[in-house]
Amino acid sequence: ENSGKVKVAYIVPQPEEGDDYMWSIGEKVISYEMTLTASKYLTLGTTDLSFVKHQEANSTFTIVGFSYVDLKEDIDLVPENEIPRIAASSDDADKKMSLVMKTPSSGWMNKGQTQFVSDAENPYSGTLDYKRENIAGTPILQFYLYHSKNIGSSGNMGEVVVSLAVITPISDLANRIDRVNVVIQLNRALVNTNDYEATAAPGKQYKLFAKDDINITTTGSFSNYYSLFTTQQNFYKEGWHRALVSDYAFPAKTKITLIDFHNPTDPEYYYYIVSSSDYATQSQEFEQNREVVYNFSRFIKMGSTSDDNTYSDAASNARYYNSSNHVSEEEFIAIVDFSESNIQENVIGKSLLIELQDEDNQTKVSILGVQQEGMKYNLIYGEDPVINVDAELGTENVYPGDEVSLHVTTDYIQGTYENAPVIDTNALENQLGIKITLYDEEGHQVNGASLLGLSYELDGVLHYPRVDGSTRIKIAEKISNVLARIKIHTTSSLAPERYTMRIESFGSSDGIYYGLQSSDYVEIPFNVLNNVYGLEVTLPPKQVIIDKKTGKTLNGNNVVVFNYKYSSVLDNPRIRISMRRRRYNAVFSTEYESVDIRDYFTNEFSTTSVKNEYLLTSHPSDETNLFLNSRSNLRSGTYKVVFSLYDGESYIGEVYQYLIIK
Repeated sequence: ENSGKVKVAYIVPQPEEGDDYMWSIGEKVISYEMTLTASKYLTLGTTDLSFVKHQEANSTFTIVGFSYVDLKEDIDLVPENEIPRIAASSDDADKKMSLVMKTPSSGWMNKGQTQFVSDAENPYSGTLDYKRENIAGTPILQFYLYHSKNIGSSGNMGEVVVSLAVITPISDLANRIDRVNVVIQLNRALVNTNDYEATAAPGKQYKLFAKDDINITTTGSFSNYYSLFTTQQNFYKEGWHRALVSDYAFPAKTKITLIDFHNPTDPEYYYYIVSSSDYATQSQEFEQNREVVYNFSRFIKMGSTSDDNTYSDAASNARYYNSSNHVSEEEFIAIVDFSESNIQENVIGKSLLIELQDEDNQTKVSILGVQQEGMKYNLIYGEDPVINVDAELGTENVYPGDEVSLHVTTDYIQGTYENAPVIDTNALENQLGIKITLYDEEGHQVNGASLLGLSYELDGVLHYPRVDGSTRIKIAEKISNVLARIKIHTTSSLAPERYTMRIESFGSSDGIYYGLQSSDYVEIPFNVLNNVYGLEVTLPPKQVIIDKKTGKTLNGNNVVVFNYKYSSVLDNPRIRISMRRRRYNAVFSTEYESVDIRDYFTNEFSTTSVKNEYLLTSHPSDETNLFLNSRSNLRSGTYKVVFSLYDGESYIGEVYQYLIIK
């Protein structure tokens, strides 16, 4: 103030990794509040947050900040992998926490996970952009508070704030930006009961997960999480054993995978497959008791060479109890897979619970009462989903060299049960892709030299046709409702005629390859017209490739014949010819450098004022065949032979054809 100097500083855009930046000045901040509680029951530290004020489709939730200034000084937020199941002391358990935000199984195009830590330089890592589906509705994000189980005290740990920019597209060029703060209160609570905690979700889960409603197809799968923690001395008694208790007799070929996390860095895997004889016996058991008991001792350890290598309750009781601190700890995930069960009816309102039973098979420990209702699942028959696709091309008439917009919309149609979606869990791990193929007027698939230089751009990434002429593009990390805004970069390699663009949708493990049949397709007719400059050049496909040693084409001679047509009405038309070679200084370089066409062909050319550009004619006719005679011992590479149109000395435009020398 006293120096009379002006201080100048830079505004650092957020996120710094973005493709472009949008200014948002003086915006109103919208706040959401939630509470996460750490206790011996880890599942109580997972909470869904509904963003009820942001229900528009195609929004992107971008993380722009994380504040922990109001966190209690003795509390440390660390990465999840630094949280032990049992801390060295209760004091350590009280002070070290881990905060993670994740996407649920539906509602988002990508699978997101972000870690928040109390580090001033790098307060968050992982996913920065959470992309909504192309469907309106209340988006949900899940928040996890990971911690050790031996919490020693209750109390408030302060609050943290996750800052988001919610970007909602209004058009291809305009967006609405909302600044959102998620204010999270962190608490600790002591719980004195000794029950199993549990949660359930669709699909195959392999670590702690948040609860989600289970309405799945009859060929799907679901996962149950169970955990027990107690400090009661000599907790286990002789003969105590574990069992999964079901109010539904699983059909033959149902597979249950059991994961034991007692050693979290090296979990043990077990499995049990219901046989036909087992099913007959268990059906009778169900008729008598209205439940079926699947003892853990039935489960075979994976990788065993003998079916006798099963889960041992006696050995596990000894492992789960720590005599030095009197802590008993168990943690399991059970994955039930119905993919081969051949269920052909609805199965409604069933559950699979865990019990610790005594030697007389009487229940000693069961699931926490308030959580039992949340363990219900529904299997729905005949409600398999489909991926429909629709598309819109920006124009029906395309000139070579144009950039054309292509909007592809996928509609992921799921069945419903009581107004809730029925999930095909087999598709949860799949990604969404499309395949684009061009066909000419005669129905032949376009490939090879006709597609040289053609590309499709999605989110700044270029995708090129493959050898067979098809272009495969992954448009989302998850099978979902998507609006993909694609830019098509055309070239003069496409001959003028009427084409059909076929777009197929599919789901697969990588969003690129799939089986013999796609889910759906749409076809769009369009025209490629003569160049806007009134200049059109074609080259027979067999003359595109030239042998670098002999200079011969696939026709077996050294003649390359370009056919060019002129239809403009310029006062003083001139057509010039030049040649460019692709740069190979980078793997995916698309830049070309000027080369002298006389080094490649023996023809005589008239020079012009432009280096390496030669005059073909100052009186172009409607159609001309240009015969070029190629030299031998040529430099390999991809080339463009460029035909430039001038009006006198004024440049009008250009067209080109590719040559490949190899």
